[in-house]
Order: sequence, then C-alpha cells, then structure tokens
Amino acid sequence: MAIAESKIGWRQAQAVGLSASEWEHLVSVLEREPSFEELQMIGVMWSEHCSYKSSKRHLKRLITKSESVLQGPGENAGLVRLDEKRAIAFKVESHNHPSYVEAFQGAATGVGGILRDIFTMGARPIALGNYLRFGPLNTRKQQHLLNGVVSGIAHYGNCMGIPTLGGQIHTDECYESNILVNVFAMGLMTSKKVFLSNTAKPGQSVMLWGARTGRDGIHGASLLASADFEENKTQTKEQKIRVQVGDPFKEKCLMEATLECMDKLGPKIGAIQDMGAAGLTCSTLEISDKSKIGMKINLNLVPMREEGMEAFELLLSESQERMLAVVEKGSEREFIKILEHWGCEASVIGETILEPSVKMSFNGDQIVNLPVEKIIDAPPADLPEVSSEKISARFSPEDSIQLPEDIRDEWKALLYLLGLPRIASKRNIFEQYDSSVGASTIFGPDQAEAAVLWAGSPEHPHMGVAYKGACDESLSAIDPNFGMQYAMAEAYRALACVGAEALAITDGVNMGNPHTQKVQDALSDCVDGINSAIEVFGTACVSGNVSLYNQTLIGDHKRDIKPTVFVVMVGKIEDVRKSKSNKFQEAGNEVWLLEVPGSTQALPFGSAYAREFWREQESVKNFVPFLDLQAEKHLKEVLIQAHEKNLFVSCRDVGDGGLAVSLAEACFNQNECFGFEGDWSKYQNRRDYLLFGEHGGRVVVEIKPANRAELIKHAMKWKIEAKRIGSITKEKSFRLRPLLSGNIQDLYQAWTRSLGEII
Repeated sequence: MAIAESKIGWRQAQAVGLSASEWEHLVSVLEREPSFEELQMIGVMWSEHCSYKSSKRHLKRLITKSESVLQGPGENAGLVRLDEKRAIAFKVESHNHPSYVEAFQGAATGVGGILRDIFTMGARPIALGNYLRFGPLNTRKQQHLLNGVVSGIAHYGNCMGIPTLGGQIHTDECYESNILVNVFAMGLMTSKKVFLSNTAKPGQSVMLWGARTGRDGIHGASLLASADFEENKTQTKEQKIRVQVGDPFKEKCLMEATLECMDKLGPKIGAIQDMGAAGLTCSTLEISDKSKIGMKINLNLVPMREEGMEAFELLLSESQERMLAVVEKGSEREFIKILEHWGCEASVIGETILEPSVKMSFNGDQIVNLPVEKIIDAPPADLPEVSSEKISARFSPEDSIQLPEDIRDEWKALLYLLGLPRIASKRNIFEQYDSSVGASTIFGPDQAEAAVLWAGSPEHPHMGVAYKGACDESLSAIDPNFGMQYAMAEAYRALACVGAEALAITDGVNMGNPHTQKVQDALSDCVDGINSAIEVFGTACVSGNVSLYNQTLIGDHKRDIKPTVFVVMVGKIEDVRKSKSNKFQEAGNEVWLLEVPGSTQALPFGSAYAREFWREQESVKNFVPFLDLQAEKHLKEVLIQAHEKNLFVSCRDVGDGGLAVSLAEACFNQNECFGFEGDWSKYQNRRDYLLFGEHGGRVVVEIKPANRAELIKHAMKWKIEAKRIGSITKEKSFRLRPLLSGNIQDLYQAWTRSLGEII
C-alpha cells in the first residue's frame, strides 16, 4: 500500500529537532514530504547524539589503527588483541542528561547500555568503571544527584554480577545543572568469534529478542540529549518520561541468552545490534546501512509492554534490555528455544531485502519507506570554522609576571588539599559497588594506580588486564590540546605503575554547544592532543562517545561545561603476580622518586594547589604543568622492567595535589597507617613546587634497600632521574623536614571526612 498523503509541514519538523535546512534536505532527497513516522525516525537519526553531525569532522582524524587493534570505531565496541586466541572489547558511553533528570534510572540504564555494547560483540563483560562530574556537593540537589547516580550504578552492575573496579569523581560549578555520567565497560572474548552489525545479507530473518517494548525513552536520544537545563529549575514530567527504565535481572538473562546463541548458533547470525539510542529506528537503519541491504519490518509483530502503542512509539522507544539480530532463515526456532530457556521473549519481525530501503508496515499500511543511503547521514551542520589561531600551553612564566609568595603553613595546606572533593577518599562511594564478584579482581578501587584483573588461560595462566581513566577538565579549559596530552600521559603512566603495557584507548567527549566557535575549537584541539599522545604511545582510539549540548540556561545566557574528555586506556599484564599496590607495605623500606628530566618551572602551575591558593593571581592562571611525552615513554620502560624483576614493593603515580599528597595517601594503607620520614632541607627549589606541584612524569616507589643499585641502573639506562626522598616508619608521624610535620591520623581524617560527611 502506498504511503498515505502527508501534510507534515515545517512546524512538526521543528518539533522533532530538525533545522530548516535539514527539513529542506529531507524533502529534497525523498522527493516528497515524509510520513509522520518517517519524520519521527529522521528526527532521532539526525540528532546530535546519533549522527555526530557536529563532531565527526574532527573525530575522523583520530588515529584508530595499530598492531593491537582488531576492530576500531564504527561497531558497538572496539577490540584489541590480548593474546593469540583472545581479544578485549571495551568502550565508554555517556548518560548525562537522563541522569540529571532521573539520577537513579539514568545512571542505571547507562550501565545497562554499555554492557550490551560489550556482549553484542560476543564478549563476556568482566569489569565496569564510572567517570562522574557534579556541582559543589554542599547543596541538597547535588547530594541527591550523587546518591542517585551512585545507587543506580551500583544497583545495575551488582545485579549483573560485573565488578566495578575504577572511576573518577570531580566537582565544579560548571556541572551544577549539567552533571556528567560516563560509564566504561570491558569484556573478554575469543578473537575468532566476533559479531558485527555490518554482515547481514538479503533473505535473512530479522529477530527482536529480550524485553517487551514500552513507552519509556521516546525521543531520549534527540529531544532530551540536546535539551537545555535551567539553573535551579525542576525537571519537567515530559523530560522524565524520556528517561529509560532498566531491569538488570532481565539484562542478565538477555546477556546469557545472547552469548549462548553466539556460542551454539554463531554461524547462523548474520548481524546483531544492541537496541539503545533511538531503539528500533537506529538498529534497523544501522544494520541496513553498514550491510548495504534493506529490510521489511511489520511493527505489529513487535512484542509490546503496553496496550495501544502507536507505530512511532514502537519505532522510537528506548526500552532497555532488547537486541535486534539478523539470522539465517529456517534457524529461528533454534534461537527461540535458547532464548525462551533464559526467559527472553523473541519474535521474528521481518526480513532483509536486496533493495537498500527500510520499509515498515503497521495495521496493514506501509508507513515507512526510507532509502537508507540517502537518509542515513544528517546533512552537514552549519558550524563555525575552526580557528587558525591555536592556544599555546605555557609551563614557564615570563620574567615580568608577579609571582605569588611561597606557602607559609605547609601542614595546613596539606590538610586542606587532602580534604578537597577532587582528592579526598571516595571509599564510601566505591564500597557501594561490588568490586570482587567474579573472583578475578587483583586490584580494585583505591588499591593500585589502575584496575587490575586476572585473565589467565591455559596458554597464559598468569596474564591480566588493566585499565585507567583520566581527565583534568581544569587543564583542558586552559588548553584542550594540552589537557588531552596530560590525561593520556596520566593513564599511560598509571598502567605502567601496575606493570601493564598500554594497548589502546576509548574516549568519552563531553562539551557544550557545538554551534559556538569555542566548542568547535575545543573539539579540534582535543583530537590533536589525543593524536599527539597516540603517536608516541601507540595507543590507538578504538571506540568512544560524544555528548554535546552540556550547558545550563542562566537567564538569557547559556553556560557551557568545561571541555571534559575522559580517556580510558586498556593494557595487558604478562604476570599479575608482579603487579604492585599504590600503598606503602612495610616499615623500614626506602621511598624513591622516579622523575623525567627537564622540568625548569619554579611554581606548581595547573595544580590543585594553584587553583585553591592563588585565586586572586590572575597573571598565573593560564599556565599548565610541565609534560614530556617521549620522556613518559622512557619512564614507562623503567617501570615495566622493574616490575619484571620485582624491584618494587609498591608503586604510586604523583597526581592530584602533588608529591606531598601522594606520599600521604600512600601511608593510608587500609590495614595499617604507616608513617613517613624525609628530609628535603638540601633542595633549593621553592617548597610549594616541591610539595604540591603536579607536573607529569613522576612516580613514587617503595623498594627494599637491597634493590637500590638495580633501580638506579634501570633509571640511568632510560635517562630517568632517581632520588631517594625518605623511608617508611612505624611511627604515626609524617615529616618532610625542615618545616612539614604532623600526625598521620590528622591527615587521614582530613582525607576521609570530605565526602564522608555528604554520602
């Protein structure tokens, strides 16, 4: 039956988020006005969240290939080679706006979505991580959001039986009305059994399995993901119904059923696609486009959770725990038998066809007939050109700048820094996550510089995998290019601290309004920064996510968040028995600092110390720390070789707060607090630089005195400076002579009190 006459008009096109130029383009390529249902589909497919129309011109420049990469961007998750037979699947995904509207469900379904991305590839998920941003935590609103997000993540991950091993939480005023919830997942799989969305052929059956389809999440990917939130305003009922509702127990059954189908019926799966953003619309169009085929779908065959659902609701619903698969004709009953065993409803809803068009019918009428190739990509967005004038990060001030005075009360400054939400203990948060389920965890949250899991096999009984996420939005706000290099170096260094060789990254890009010059420049600069690090480290980008329109409406003014790009780096460990904790282990051992050479700065620029204590010093706010990517690679070699020879007892990156904070945190062993004794009287540098500077390329290591010569030998080979800075004591004191001295318990209380008073 021919498509009914449509008189949609510009107003209804505008209601689904299309611009005037996009509406004109759509009518032009279709050579007619779309039906109501087609317009709804185009509205979500051409949304920023699904089309990446404002960012793909930058993302396509990312380096995505290396010897380790088996599958780069474009599929549900990226894949890297672990050994001769196995691969690691991993990806990061955002659920920002849904989590602000409904904190618990938004965060929970973010976990569900990223897990589906992993097992859709044929991998069994083995770990989760979360990367969160909130406004200052001194208001009921932010406390509610924090509690809701943490509870949602814990609920879904714990019920699924997937350990949460790592993450990061920062606060800043820019996130007050636009929190960020980015979730990472990683899985393990056989490298010869990879399942993709681009391998369907004509004449196969289209199956939908998992949960029934309801009305939740409609236009979540389009109208909610690009919405503005007004300062101090409660979210509307309309926004709330666009948030999906998850059920982790159904997802557990869906995961087991899907993996069993892949194991037993793998050759009969033509293609498979998680049903996430834009639901049935996105999954059918993406498989059709990537496989260069078409589909005929009967929407009446879609299992419905609610009565009286209309066609557009079935097309746009983002109900969770669903999967779309293309299977060989004649094998449907075999799939259904496995699926029903796991309590998953399954239905054959159509077939693939040679003609590259997606055709949908409902109640006997053909309501959709979209030529996939013509409509799959949104028309080019009207965006400002990237500025030719690039920001140049500086780490050394000019002589004419008035320098702040050195800190007077070092102990007070250390106590203050340890209590900052950025630095303070997150134990009361991560203890809500199950970090040991699965019995493969070697190091979970706050136990080492990176999360470490055992991933042994008969051929490699002691092999492990590790991951670390990093982002410093304060540095990215000064210089996005430098901010990304710094984050990449931090993740790379952290993996080396547990003896892991870095393999690849996934990136979670979170920014403001993409139609502004500032955001377009930031997108371009971030890609340049990531690429600069990839060229040195060899850690290609294999997957990722972009979330834009993270902005707050304040009166007539829109405030963007700071450029916040999480990079999660994954690595492999040949022998997890040699991986080291980041906590001091034994009194009497020596503490050494391994440091890349070349830092000539006099002040701790770009540090938490500078941001907190130099707030009135406008002249020094735009400086960043020292960083040398090539030297970071040399430092990595020292750390890896030292791990192989078991030279370390513990190993810790010098990060937020600088060396004094890192040493204090190393003393906070969960079983026993150690003391530290050091004498820095002979160092001539400014004390605030020595204590609180955050320049890259520094690692604190604990060694037995007998290993001193061997450590120095390895450091000299790679031109890394090695300095003995003190020793571990049984006494509960923390001393860095000549001025810094106090009780370790006072430091511990400052470190544990900040977030503990809120949660």
